[in-house]
Amino acid sequence: MELREFGSFKRDRKAMAEWVASFRPRQVAMESTGRKIELADAQWLAILARSELLRGGFVPPQDLRTLRLISCQMQKPTSILSGEKNHAHKVLTDGGIRLAVVVSDIHGKSAREMIEGLSRGETPEQVLQYASSRLEATIDALLDALAGESTADHIFVL
Repeated sequence: MELREFGSFKRDRKAMAEWVASFRPRQVAMESTGRKIELADAQWLAILARSELLRGGFVPPQDLRTLRLISCQMQKPTSILSGEKNHAHKVLTDGGIRLAVVVSDIHGKSAREMIEGLSRGETPEQVLQYASSRLEATIDALLDALAGESTADHIFVL
């Protein structure tokens, strides 16, 4: 058995493939990347391979790898946006603004416009103009929900 180490860059993997191919092997077993110091591990893998006790690794087709790449990338902004929405709700609650009690969707158009009005320093009475006529809450309930003790810090964070 001949032992040789290779790096993990593309040129290193190519050199490894050429080196292995020069032996014209029937079968190749490979340990995962990372620092390996045990020769016994390599010998054990060779024994398992000769005994046909190893299964080949699964490499999905290119179209599935592309789909996975794109879907992971799409999940990141969604996750970030969700976290920001939750943070905004927490800031509102901390400032005594209980908008979520009187609207069905704290992130809906009407609620967002009211929050933006508050963040511009508008009074609860001024912010009422952004409330949709479809909201079931009364004007008094909306005023109560919007009348918190928001500080300049709360407004800055919003």
